[in-house]
Amino acid sequence: WYYIMGTPATAPCPFSSDDSAVGKVEGRVLHTMEAGVSGGVSMGEEEEGEPPALVVITASMKMQVDAGDAANLTSDEVKEGISDGIAEVLDLNSDWVEVDDITSGFRRLAVWTDWTVTYTISLPEEVSMNNTRVDGLMAKLGSPSLADELTTVIKDKTGLYLSISNVQASMATITQTSTTVTTTTTADKTVASGSIRSTIT
Repeated sequence: WYYIMGTPATAPCPFSSDDSAVGKVEGRVLHTMEAGVSGGVSMGEEEEGEPPALVVITASMKMQVDAGDAANLTSDEVKEGISDGIAEVLDLNSDWVEVDDITSGFRRLAVWTDWTVTYTISLPEEVSMNNTRVDGLMAKLGSPSLADELTTVIKDKTGLYLSISNVQASMATITQTSTTVTTTTTADKTVASGSIRSTIT
């Protein structure tokens, strides 16, 4: 040490008891902080509520289409026009409506072709929890004027010459957990020839 640094010219500074206290470091202690204090972390257990029950409505309608337009009926553009038309009439977000299938029936008098359109309405959580809005939607699906409204709007959306009748819808609540999906049918509504038939199961 002396070879490198040289011999000290003066005596070292005195080391008092106060200096000794500064040199000591106490063991680190983890302190809990109450919730609501800035920077605090609440370590309480988080309560898990029941998973939300989402409303899913499966529906169908009969569609008579001019025979000349039938070839275009199953195109993606027409399906999108139909789903957008349904969403507009029912005052829904277009993302909530999906056309599942369009199946042909038979040719009527070589002029009309009969088709069945099935579609699904999937309501998000905030709408599913709104009973007033869900009840209003089911009432709209049971309205005798719905077929005429859909005919007018979907004609405009797709450019097809068509007529819609016999709109049917059933509502179910879907409760999804990590392992199971439970479906409970709550209501059915059918509109046929201007009459409404409702059943609760």
